[in-house]
Amino acid sequence: MKKIPSVFRKRYTEKKYASKIRKKLHIDADREFIESLFSVRTDPKSGMTVRVFDGDKVTDKQAEKRVGKIAKEIKKQKGRFNLVSLFAALLFFGAVVSAFGVFRNQIARMAIVSAAENAFGAKCDLRSVDFDLFNASFSLEGLAVANRDSPMTNLFEIGEAELKFDLLWLTRGKLHVDTGKVTHIAWGTPRNVSGALPPKREKAWKQRQDSATDGAAGTNKAAVGGKGSPVNLSAGFSAVTDMLDPQKILDAEMAQLLLPAAVDRVSKTVPDLTAKWAEQNKTLKTSSDGVVKTGKTIAAINPASLKTPEDIQAALKTVEASKTVIEDGVRVAKKSADDVKNDIATVAALKKEAETAYKNDAARLATLASSVKAANLETGTKVLSSVFESFAAATLGNLYPKAEKAIALAVKLQNRPKDAQAVSLKKKSGALSRAAGRNVPFGVGKAPTVLFKSLELGIDAPGVSGTGSLTDITDDQEANGKPSLFAVSLSHGSMSERLSGSFDLRSRTDTAFNADFAANGYAISIPAPDTPGIPSVRGTLNATGTLLISRSGDASVRSRLSLADSRIETKPFDPSWAYGAYQDVLSNLTAINGELTAELPRSGNPSVSFSTDADKILGAAIAEGVKNRIAGLRKDVQKLADSWLAEQQAAYAPQIATFTSVTGLTPEMAKNALAYETVVDDKKAALERRAKDLVNEQTEAARKAAEAAAAEAKAAADKAAAEAKAAADKAAADAKAKAADSIKKIF
Repeated sequence: MKKIPSVFRKRYTEKKYASKIRKKLHIDADREFIESLFSVRTDPKSGMTVRVFDGDKVTDKQAEKRVGKIAKEIKKQKGRFNLVSLFAALLFFGAVVSAFGVFRNQIARMAIVSAAENAFGAKCDLRSVDFDLFNASFSLEGLAVANRDSPMTNLFEIGEAELKFDLLWLTRGKLHVDTGKVTHIAWGTPRNVSGALPPKREKAWKQRQDSATDGAAGTNKAAVGGKGSPVNLSAGFSAVTDMLDPQKILDAEMAQLLLPAAVDRVSKTVPDLTAKWAEQNKTLKTSSDGVVKTGKTIAAINPASLKTPEDIQAALKTVEASKTVIEDGVRVAKKSADDVKNDIATVAALKKEAETAYKNDAARLATLASSVKAANLETGTKVLSSVFESFAAATLGNLYPKAEKAIALAVKLQNRPKDAQAVSLKKKSGALSRAAGRNVPFGVGKAPTVLFKSLELGIDAPGVSGTGSLTDITDDQEANGKPSLFAVSLSHGSMSERLSGSFDLRSRTDTAFNADFAANGYAISIPAPDTPGIPSVRGTLNATGTLLISRSGDASVRSRLSLADSRIETKPFDPSWAYGAYQDVLSNLTAINGELTAELPRSGNPSVSFSTDADKILGAAIAEGVKNRIAGLRKDVQKLADSWLAEQQAAYAPQIATFTSVTGLTPEMAKNALAYETVVDDKKAALERRAKDLVNEQTEAARKAAEAAAAEAKAAADKAAAEAKAAADKAAADAKAKAADSIKKIF
């Protein structure tokens, strides 16, 4: 053997060999094999007999591997007391305890928040937490888990919680709470910030949900309440009166009548066209008024009064500036006039269609009224049963999905054993060759990881108070071997509820959820449906019963209902004889007692039934009025048909009249605008003519002025010539006289 393990390289005295080697070989075959490899020799120094491992005796690889494996097993079996190891262990333990003491609350907070968010798929807020390991207690304050479906509200809140847990189980990685108290529980409270998870965590949560299986409980496909309600109200009173009810007779003929479709087409078309032209007329009126105002301004310009080219130029600018207003207005008027013709034609065709349908339907209904015949009727009814069945279906439709969610959550939180995997041949052969012979820890058995043995609940929601208890709530009922028990009592005002029972998800049980419930003091008001003759019911409801849900998801409800201080009323209806016959009976029913049964199979097809003796009393009262009913039925059918025809006519005629009234304004407004279509061109032409006339006038005036100036100039010239001649003559005379005087002097 090339490399001898260190544990076998030492020389051992008989005493040490017995304690270091032989004692740690628990398998006989291993002990014999190792002893065969040791040789007994004499130590040359001490002269003592020692045992020495002889590697030459290991001749093959299989034996070499076996020696190495045994050596590792021996090394793992340390001595009972090792001072260095003990000191290191104590040092490590002290460090762990110190770190845990410092960060215990942060660790606990992270664990609680993470667990809540993983369970409910929404944010969890926690104000404070105190994890006291040495006193084995745990407390928290201000826990709020958001509602995944409504992130701005809380699914539930816990004001305070105090838990006492088993410290021994905690050292084994299991949380077993012996006693606990949870107070100030509330639900549906508002949040200041959204409780939706961030996108990455939301995606991860959805992936976990998709990969998870629902186990024992699944979604119940039974449609309860709403359109899927199994309760047929017409199966009660209306089933008896259908053949004597003129409205039912008329309703049966509705599919063959033409007027509803014609009225529907009018209603879908005419109001939109009316609204269109009401809006269009506003635009048209604004445009038309602008055209008229501008046109009148242009028309008021009198070219003859303009005396200068500047005046004409200013008038042309005014006309040209108004051109856009006139042209746009005229364009709108022309388009409106054309469009309204098309829409008027469309409405006219719809009106003709409706009037034709009216005539045909009137003739058909007259024939129907005259052909009504008597029929045999059954007098048994289920009027009140139908009302309570409808009420129960709606109530179950609201409450049952919540119960399903709670059970699905409980199933999801259960630790389920993994499917057993086949052991490979290699592992089998390894198991047969040798066993490890170690790792037998003390106290580790089959036990749930989380177990709340007893919890007290204190409920303090807005307007609601109550108490409750939970027993044996665990993540592994199989390991705990017990069902989980619950009991809750609530009160709010004059109303109270009680719910107690168990849920058991162990594989050997058939019923997953078994609960007794009671509800008292509920003031209910069940409105009357549209079905004729079905009454409204008011009173104080008390109910007791049981709810069972199987592991396959099938549910059943059994309940005793009692309605005290009842007030049962129905509006007057046709046929009037039936209304009078049982209205008196309804007013005398001050209490109703009955049995409710509901079956909600997971596959669908739910059933809800309610039985009460009050229906028999009503049935007898109705039967009395049947005998004399047929005589007036034909007349009532015709009267109802006439009323229906009048309603149909009233439905479409006013719409058409309104359209006609609105569109009647359009042509007139368009006409007013079109009257000024040519006003710009006409006025420009008049101004151009005035400009030409003004030029001619100014030319003639200039000619006459020139002629007058010429004549005046000639007269002035003639006058100047005469005055010059006279001056010359005078000068000549004066010169002559002066010369004469001079001659006289000479002579």
